[in-house]
Amino acid sequence: MFRSSIGYELVVRPKPIALFAFPVLAAVLLAMSLVAGLVPANVHAADDPEAGQARFDRDAFLAKARAQARGVSAGWTGSVSGEFGRSLEGTASLKFFETGGGRLKIAFYLGDTHAYYDGILIGGLVSCGTGPRTYPVWVRRRAGEQQPPGRLEVYFTESQAIASRRAGVTPVPRDDMYKPESGTVSLRLEEDYLEVGLDAVMSSGPLSPQVSTPARIRVRAQARVERTLENDAEFSTSLCDAPPPFEMVKILPEDGRGNVLLERPEILLEFNQDIHPQSLENPDLVVVRTKLKALELRQPWLDALPPELQERLRKASWEFPAQVAEPAPPGHAVELDWTPEHMVPAMDDDDPDGEHVPGTVDLDGPRTLRFVPSRPLRSGVRYQVDVAHGPGGVRSTQFHELDEVPPNFFSTRVRPDEVRVHVYQTTRDAPLLLRKPAMARVFVDWEADPEIDTDWQVRAYEVDLEITRDGHEGVVFPQQTHTVLRPDQYDDRDRRMAEDSINRFGWSPRARDIRQLVARVSPHDPWPGAGRRKAPEDTGERSVEFASSQVDELSVEAYVVRLWKWLAQPPDAGTIANVISAFRQDNEFARQLFPVVRVRGHYGGVFMPPEDLRRSSVGLAVQARILHDHVGLQSDADIVVGYYPPNMLEGRGQGIAKYPAQRANVVLMPVRASDGEEHPAILGMPLVTHEYGHVFGLDHNPFVNDDVDRQTHCGSLAAYAASSAGIEGFRIAAGGEHGWSKSSATGNAQDPDTLKDLMYPCVYDHRDWWWISDRDYKRLVKDLPGLLNAQRVQRYLRHHGRRPPDVSSSVLLDRPVAAPARGRRRMLVSGTIEGDRVRFMPTVDLPEAGPLPEPGGDLTVVVEAANGALLATRDAVVVRDEDGDAFAYFSAVVEVEGEPARIALKRGRQELGDVAARVPPAPPTITSHADGARLAHGDWLRWEPVDVEGARYSVRYRPDPEASPRVLAALVDATAVPIDLAVLPAGASPTLEVVAHSGMHEARTLLRVQVVQDTRPMLVFPVDDAAPVHDEGIGAWFNSTLEADSVGADAIRLFDAQGRAIPVDARLLPSGDGVHGVPREPLLAGERYTVHLGAGLRYEDGRVMENPVRWSFHAGGARVTDARDSPKQVK
Repeated sequence: MFRSSIGYELVVRPKPIALFAFPVLAAVLLAMSLVAGLVPANVHAADDPEAGQARFDRDAFLAKARAQARGVSAGWTGSVSGEFGRSLEGTASLKFFETGGGRLKIAFYLGDTHAYYDGILIGGLVSCGTGPRTYPVWVRRRAGEQQPPGRLEVYFTESQAIASRRAGVTPVPRDDMYKPESGTVSLRLEEDYLEVGLDAVMSSGPLSPQVSTPARIRVRAQARVERTLENDAEFSTSLCDAPPPFEMVKILPEDGRGNVLLERPEILLEFNQDIHPQSLENPDLVVVRTKLKALELRQPWLDALPPELQERLRKASWEFPAQVAEPAPPGHAVELDWTPEHMVPAMDDDDPDGEHVPGTVDLDGPRTLRFVPSRPLRSGVRYQVDVAHGPGGVRSTQFHELDEVPPNFFSTRVRPDEVRVHVYQTTRDAPLLLRKPAMARVFVDWEADPEIDTDWQVRAYEVDLEITRDGHEGVVFPQQTHTVLRPDQYDDRDRRMAEDSINRFGWSPRARDIRQLVARVSPHDPWPGAGRRKAPEDTGERSVEFASSQVDELSVEAYVVRLWKWLAQPPDAGTIANVISAFRQDNEFARQLFPVVRVRGHYGGVFMPPEDLRRSSVGLAVQARILHDHVGLQSDADIVVGYYPPNMLEGRGQGIAKYPAQRANVVLMPVRASDGEEHPAILGMPLVTHEYGHVFGLDHNPFVNDDVDRQTHCGSLAAYAASSAGIEGFRIAAGGEHGWSKSSATGNAQDPDTLKDLMYPCVYDHRDWWWISDRDYKRLVKDLPGLLNAQRVQRYLRHHGRRPPDVSSSVLLDRPVAAPARGRRRMLVSGTIEGDRVRFMPTVDLPEAGPLPEPGGDLTVVVEAANGALLATRDAVVVRDEDGDAFAYFSAVVEVEGEPARIALKRGRQELGDVAARVPPAPPTITSHADGARLAHGDWLRWEPVDVEGARYSVRYRPDPEASPRVLAALVDATAVPIDLAVLPAGASPTLEVVAHSGMHEARTLLRVQVVQDTRPMLVFPVDDAAPVHDEGIGAWFNSTLEADSVGADAIRLFDAQGRAIPVDARLLPSGDGVHGVPREPLLAGERYTVHLGAGLRYEDGRVMENPVRWSFHAGGARVTDARDSPKQVK
């Protein structure tokens, strides 16, 4: 290989030709030369006064030569990590030749590993003697530099099959040789065994400039051989009796050592013989220097380079590795060695850019030189250490001279300009919530030294980071070791992926007494070490603020609303599974997004809305209001979500929080696929989470007044795809152990192109696109506890008629409104307006406690007694169809004292319509079950119709008499409803209630039942043939809360197709209602795996999952499934 002092390689790089490259031939030639008398049989004979009288033993000599030629054989193993990681193994040939002067020449070949071959060659001069030695790999740093003793040449020749794969060409162009950048060879020679070890970073140029970039790998190999009778002759060649030469055996800090301290670090050089004191008279006995930045390029070869290369080199010399080939002949390209970390050449003694470090040299013991700088070293700089050799260099007390010692290098620790720390739960440095997972990002910033050559500066170093609270009062994040790069070494992708900082996870604050976090950064494993000097510490601080009140748990109920096409054909098991999966994903996303600790979701099953309002002409706003009136007013949940059939009117969700007078908490969402997609949009898009934001009072961002505004933002692909401003956050995954950066400044770690505000007016893409703005999150930290607290107090008083001792353990309660006196009747009055026709629906009695919902609207409901006396009057909420004023739904909650006989709807003085009281219905007679009957999965609840024309029925379930009802059907004309045990909450005294409604009266029948709930999960994931869920892992979701201590390490077990167990980290989901497992090793795409969900999982209500659940899936093509309705998947 031909190189200049700077040394870019030529395209043609011949293989090295060395003695050890042809070991058998070399040994034979050596033996022949010895026989012919060309070299002495014993190279030490000149040192022995009795040697002349010794008789030459020709047989012994030939036996030794043959043993040297054969060498020691041993099995070896190794590995390659890099572009093509793989294991290595084969047979090693280890040859030793005694050369005199106390040295052995070694020629090792490790090969026979792959088709064609892989091979490792190691050769050079080592010292005689037993014991362990470590030799640095020799890297040629100067043109024409000769390999010195004690540095070993290493080559790795890649198999042609592997090289062809990397090149991507056929036929195979040629084998590929890697040369070292750095590394060590460990050699232990003992009387009865020997060991060899290699650890080297190596690089190779392209196989062909047109098709392949260079590769960089790490090669490790090891071999051990015991001395036996069979190999005794060969083994003896590794041992020699001559004393080793005068040599340096150790230098501290070691060659290549980083994090050397700046203040007076001792440089210790240890030799194998005592040092003559007169050696210290040489002022340049030990020279320590670094390289200053040249004011101009002085390379004489610059003009010979191609013009485009000259220009690039002038503009950005740091891009280029240190080696540039000699000027190429005309017509030949100059090949650049694009290795990620190139080897910097050593400085010559007369280098004009060298900056010498002044210091003193003395003896630190009879065999150790000590150099102590007299001024601090530069921060983050590479230094070269040279030791004088020859007559004027280091000499032993026996007047032995030191052979040339290759330069050694170390780099100093970096003194950062600044250490910055930021804390995230959702948004950067926002007020924190207790018990919500948090993470910290620590930035270590420093700039390049403008006076030092670029190649002689530290671009990365290792640090120990510990984050404490309020000084040293306690450890928040324990000490760990990390590698940090100089900020200008990170690219846009690094910043987008948050790889430009140290990211620490796994902290959930437990108390509000933390005022400040302190990041403590110190150099890892510095020199001098802890035994000699305390490592310096650089700190960064971040003040911590906690929310004054917080929401520990957000409760959400979901229903499938049986409308339109689902009337004739109920949703199948796959649709239900998709709804449950989407609901679970939205709740987990909401936990990550909003200032809440946990989102508790419960699937309430299928809800049958009023008979007269199920037709497809009824718009979403009306359906949402109906869900609010018949489910939301009787539910304990903070939010009620209804999923309706696909292709029903429009595709977007409808949250009626946009009617501010009602402060309603209902979301309605379609189960339909986006254009061109197979699976429902709710599985991938945060549609429901977006509506949660509206329920919490968040407006669109940017705000839209009408459809014209909406079209501006949603009708243009450029506008929609543009990233939103004002987002600096982090999405922390379930378990709190990793996450993804969300930053308007640096990008979205989960999507390379776009980051959108959750409250953007339209949502068409996957959850990975979206995050909440800093403004909205901080607003919710302040306002959400009060908003939910007020709603919870009203709900509790409405259901129970007294002030609760507490609603949320961490939400401060407002003063409640006094409950109304007993004896009054509270009822829901509702109906429809079609043109001039007003039609009243039967009234529904509501609990007689708590404040009435706030009135609103321009219409008034008037309730009169039979004698015309006014019993109640109240403004009605009116919801009009999206198509205009042709159809509207109205409702009002009124409180009457007395018997109502007539209800009218008025606009001012004008009466729009009225209805008179009918004959009260009799309580319905239940025919399907006797009182106290045990319910079974798949049962239908049936009753006899009452003898009243136009009667409607409602069905409710209560786990306890004091519990809020679960509404299964409202104002339907059916006389039977299906029972899904999995959605009915457990309780001490469960009852089913069938209510008959007629006009302004109702009658009910209570049926006491036994509910033995199915303890199997509602949902398992993943299984085949459905939409994959990003970063979901494996697990199961239950419809009730699990006890945390019942989720052990074996809660989830995973097996491959051969039955081999795959290790899994299992944990309880943050919502508390599921288990989640993450495999510790990657799964192979297309392979079939089986999940075993172990028995013994225990619910908070005491129930236990008695039997295990098993299901299978193919990696890479998975979906979720309803565990109860997929017998082929769940066993």
